[in-house]
Amino acid sequence: MNSGSKIWRPYQHIFFDCDSTLTQIEGIDELADLVGKGDEVRELTRLAMEGKIDLEEALKRRLELLRPTRGQIEELGELYVRRLVPDAREVVRALVFLGRRVYIVSGGFVLALRRLAAHLGIPQANVLGVDLWFDELQGEWFRYHKHQYRPNPEERYLALDHSKPTVRSTGKATAIRNLGSLDGGSMLVGDGASDLAAKDAVDLFVGYGGVARRATVEQNADLFLPHPSLAPALALAAGPRDATRLLHSEFAGVLRRGIELLVTSAVIRRPDLRGLPGELQAWFREHGVEEPEPQTNGTS
Repeated sequence: MNSGSKIWRPYQHIFFDCDSTLTQIEGIDELADLVGKGDEVRELTRLAMEGKIDLEEALKRRLELLRPTRGQIEELGELYVRRLVPDAREVVRALVFLGRRVYIVSGGFVLALRRLAAHLGIPQANVLGVDLWFDELQGEWFRYHKHQYRPNPEERYLALDHSKPTVRSTGKATAIRNLGSLDGGSMLVGDGASDLAAKDAVDLFVGYGGVARRATVEQNADLFLPHPSLAPALALAAGPRDATRLLHSEFAGVLRRGIELLVTSAVIRRPDLRGLPGELQAWFREHGVEEPEPQTNGTS
């Protein structure tokens, strides 16, 4: 099947947004709830995700409102782990099994994202996010014996590191391009305007609407996933040859689920991808798997 496939092709470099894509939450909104500023911060988040205000300015304003501690950012990382979207961990594990390079590219905080990456099996070097500076003279900073093995969790937010490209609305494209040539093809999965702005930096942009369905992303993504499961991302990245490998592995279930969702619910916008459901069904037939029924209104 691989030699005959013209549309379903593998991708070697897979980028995932974090908030409302790998996880069911918007991290900074969760921080806002801790300090009683949830409504104000959520409105800024909504405007930023819809591209109505500059991402960097929105992030700066939210952080100035919240001034979180290092410990609160670390707790956010634990919350990310507890609130994964369906199939997220299996998808990443399967991609690593296939030898893919998996990244998190996010406007979220590196300190929290690294905890999520460790849980998913993504290398720390593949976490592309926003660094924060903390005021080290906060809390019981003088009790060195308490913090000899880790930074003081009571350190409070001081400033953004503006040198990181993902603080800006167009920064994800810059972060991806800074990696150099991405041989083997690249794919980005994300839900927001900053993800859409990176569309031209990858070979395939997959809009994800399983947590938050944003009209501008749905209308302009190459392919849009309305279902909460991330399983279709695995099927897309694998291509037919590696899909066959997965069919005979512990990841067979998540692969089949992903292909079924691509055939039955994916919204395909890019003209050269319109034949994808047919190729996926042909692969099902070739491997003796019961075919899903294609949707009638998923492409436009």
